[in-house]
Amino acid sequence: MEYTYMNVDGKMTIKTPGITSTEQIKTEVLKHDASGIITRLTYPNGFIIESDICPTSIMYKCNQPLKDCGNGVFVAPTDE
Repeated sequence: MEYTYMNVDGKMTIKTPGITSTEQIKTEVLKHDASGIITRLTYPNGFIIESDICPTSIMYKCNQPLKDCGNGVFVAPTDE
């Protein structure tokens, strides 16, 4: 994945326009153990985001960039 984003303060929101149901998203749990959880979400238009959730932070990796709207809000390219 080419684009990486870190959430260390819990104040990050990723909006996914055009998605009306979680059934539209393919969800995979890649790892789940005491050290954390890694998931991959694949959207209908090919946008992929992986989240690596550990006790102190969440790292997001995407195959396309997120639009930074400021104030911890990002928009994923899910409506293209």
